[in-house]
Amino acid sequence: MIIDLMLAGDNAIIVGMAAAGLPREQRRRVVMLGIAAATVLRIALATVAVSLLAIIGLTLAGGVLLLWVAWRLYRELRAQHAPEALSMPGGRPPKTFAQAVFQIVLGGAIVLAVGRLAAQKRFGLLLDAAARWGDIRPAPLLVLVGQGPLAAELQARAASLGLTIRFAGQRPDVPALLSAADVFVLPSVWEGQALILQEALRAGVPIVATRVGGNPELTGEDAAILVPPGDAQRLADAVRAVLGDPAVAARLREAAAARARALPDEDAAVAAALAEYRHVAP
Repeated sequence: MIIDLMLAGDNAIIVGMAAAGLPREQRRRVVMLGIAAATVLRIALATVAVSLLAIIGLTLAGGVLLLWVAWRLYRELRAQHAPEALSMPGGRPPKTFAQAVFQIVLGGAIVLAVGRLAAQKRFGLLLDAAARWGDIRPAPLLVLVGQGPLAAELQARAASLGLTIRFAGQRPDVPALLSAADVFVLPSVWEGQALILQEALRAGVPIVATRVGGNPELTGEDAAILVPPGDAQRLADAVRAVLGDPAVAARLREAAAARARALPDEDAAVAAALAEYRHVAP
């Protein structure tokens, strides 16, 4: 009975927390869609749970863990109802419809990384960082979008570390994934003017990136948490700071949206490139 009550309370808080950041007219849709998808997923997992609950003492331990998770989610829900967390420049809500659905279905945060699976991007370092935030509950889902020569190596490394990760391959819907993410991570060892970083700014997602190349120029000091390259612990600490404090996430979203408004649009970028060509042409 106690474990049933705890499960009900945990699920109710997850649904409420996920829908709270949306405009009022979208809340009913996201709750219905999210619960429907989550129900299918939970039924599939229930067959495994039944056998595990037969282990002596596991039910009590699960109840204590769910109580702690429900308390953490309740605190986040309270923070989202603070006036400063419910509005952003330009009327953009602090959470998108897609992000809310993902959160109800998966029950945890989404950590997104996008790029070619090559040495420059240092995704192996990101896997090492993910192993360091493994104690976060509900467990964040690391989504790695892209293809490249290190795909097999990274998949083997993730399996050896026991990470909660999805290798998504090449995707045409990166802007939607950025909007659904709780934090975007760019762990590169070098970058120029990274296009994906500009897309992340325009999506208004909290950003954690390495302080290399053109990253600081694009984000400034306010629109991202910048960490030294090659430091898995600092990378993990930065992600933990975003996921663990709704105020930090809201501040980064606001700063990213403001920074994105200062980025040149396509016409301005083309005009600048043509001006440079004319300058160097004989």
